[in-house]
Amino acid sequence: MTLGILLVFFGLLWLLAGVGVLPNASVVWRLWPLLVMALGFDLVLRRSPRRRVLAGLAAAALILLGLFLAFIPSGGDGNFTEREVHIPLAGGVSEASLSIRTQIANLDISPLPTGNRDLLSGRFQLYRDEKLLTKKRQHNNVAYIDVASKTPPVNHREGPGPYWRVKLSRKPLYRLDVSLAVGNTRLDLRRLRVARLKLETQVGNTTVYLPDHSGSFAISSGTGNLTVYLPPRVAVTLNVNKGVGSLEVQGLEGGSGSWRRGNGPALELQIGSRVGQVRVLPAP
Repeated sequence: MTLGILLVFFGLLWLLAGVGVLPNASVVWRLWPLLVMALGFDLVLRRSPRRRVLAGLAAAALILLGLFLAFIPSGGDGNFTEREVHIPLAGGVSEASLSIRTQIANLDISPLPTGNRDLLSGRFQLYRDEKLLTKKRQHNNVAYIDVASKTPPVNHREGPGPYWRVKLSRKPLYRLDVSLAVGNTRLDLRRLRVARLKLETQVGNTTVYLPDHSGSFAISSGTGNLTVYLPPRVAVTLNVNKGVGSLEVQGLEGGSGSWRRGNGPALELQIGSRVGQVRVLPAP
């Protein structure tokens, strides 16, 4: 009796885990000792009606224990693993095409210290059921790097999301393609050479420090506040497609979605925002 009830219970848990309802799916397989305990209760208590009642109570107690262990939220960094990635700067590489894509993370991109020999150095905190995929190749003088994660759609994302901290070499000329679904984003592109940036975020606050040279920069923000800092010594053209929320532009001339500063080769900035505050400010 006890064993049969526990088998039904475990079948239900695995079903809930499979459809993404179970808050902490990874714990299900760790509950197998409960089955051994249930078998023991069956062997000891199966011979009399009174013992059958005790077996039912034991089954109920084991089910409550299993529910507690399976549905209790895991706190702190116990939900995460951490992975380091180092991609050396190969000889002859003068340009780099870098793609970074993730569903849930707080992303920070900044320059590597002078003298570091990596092209990319990253510390990636991942959910324990999340996979980090990295691809790299080189064609002539261009390095192509893809960094992406796959996060199963399980509803157990309590607390602060994981962080991704990516540092880049100051030597190559970059083309950056960054996509983030949920999380805060900070890109410090000062002291980096960036010819093109395409940044797409869906939910979360975004801060971008643009480099001190001309180039093409497109930033799309879904829901959240966006702050972009402009370099002091470069011509700028700015176009903003704004949804719901306030807009503040400092240090540029214009209005009605279009602004400009200076002459000559320009830093071309395109901003799209659906919901949230947008600020375009001089770099501090």
